[in-house]
Amino acid sequence: MRQHLAMIVINLALALFPATAQAEITLPTEAADPILTIVVPDQTYVLDRDALTSLPSQSFTTSTIWTEGPQEFTGLAMADLLAILTNLDETLTMDRLNAASFTLIAANGYQIEVPIAHYSERTALIAYARNGQPMTLRDKGPLWIVYPFDTDPMYRSEVIYANSIWQLEQIVFTE
Repeated sequence: MRQHLAMIVINLALALFPATAQAEITLPTEAADPILTIVVPDQTYVLDRDALTSLPSQSFTTSTIWTEGPQEFTGLAMADLLAILTNLDETLTMDRLNAASFTLIAANGYQIEVPIAHYSERTALIAYARNGQPMTLRDKGPLWIVYPFDTDPMYRSEVIYANSIWQLEQIVFTE
């Protein structure tokens, strides 16, 4: 019983204070089979599937305009990525991040610039699994920025749809 209670307290603390839990997280700077490159001032992080899936994950189920029926997506929340980046580099404060943008770049060359503050106000995942399975390049993967479209009308707009980049390969910090 005592161990069970301790686990509940730990899980509650991790949920309430995610930045504290992420203080120990590091990101690799090279990978043999990279699926995501994150470029911030003075540093480039290169993640393979194992590195990405070892980070905190979230899941939600939603419908999209590109798929049939509700789909379950699992991945790294953009808000968690922001917290990880601020813990890795003390010059990347939330104020600095919120005044900047991310350029999201897909495998096919599609790119879009999104204000980072956008991710502080909205739920978005860098999804690496759909319905429990890794996504392939043919299936909008291996990474897809997705939003919980069914939860709020604000997620069903042309801006949000344009930000829902699939075949994501790079995230570049721009000031």
